[in-house]
Amino acid sequence: MTEKRAKRISLVFMGVSVFMGLNYTFVEQDMVFALMSISGFFVFQFGLENPKLLMSKSWKEFGEEVDVATGKEKLAGTPLYFAAVFFSVLYIILV
Repeated sequence: MTEKRAKRISLVFMGVSVFMGLNYTFVEQDMVFALMSISGFFVFQFGLENPKLLMSKSWKEFGEEVDVATGKEKLAGTPLYFAAVFFSVLYIILV
């Protein structure tokens, strides 16, 4: 697998996560699946920034790539993540 293919895979799964998040927030109104989809988007965004993690062939190689990965603070949450979670939960509760 090349870095370009790993980035494409991350972009596809980010799109799927957005679609699922919107579906579970506005159509089906399932809070658990909506929150999983929102967090999935940000995990795949981390994968987009660090495509070598997706290309690892062993756990040892994966660990070495995690040590030099950029954007680790995004996995703990960004303001956009917390806003998406807040408004998704608020919409599901109020509607």
